Amino acid sequence: MKCLNNTIKILGLGMIAAVIATGCAAKKGPGSGHATAADHYTVARGDCLWCIAGQSKIYGNPYLWPLLYKANSGSIKDADLIYPAQVLTVDRAASDGEKGRADKHAHNRGPWQIGVVEESDKAYLAGG
Repeated sequence: MKCLNNTIKILGLGMIAAVIATGCAAKKGPGSGHATAADHYTVARGDCLWCIAGQSKIYGNPYLWPLLYKANSGSIKDADLIYPAQVLTVDRAASDGEKGRADKHAHNRGPWQIGVVEESDKAYLAGG
């Protein structure tokens, strides 16, 4: 009986988590965009590359945001400036080396400013 009670408690907590998650997904703001396909993401109001990369359905690691920046460099000029309804390509085939390079860039990017393409971002896109 104790096992059954614990199972019921766990299921109850799971249902609460599902309701909370549904509420979060329905709100406007960071993380409320959605994947339109396995390799695309539609930006929602309040999203940033950091927030998007951190989502479990994308990379599950916010420090991998440079992968999104690189995959969308044709439509994103400044990594700090993306727009609602913008459809981003998600690079699902990034190698461990590319992920390591993206993580290193995110950790060492330095100061940034909205509306300015930082030299470190230019170097990252150029392969440096």
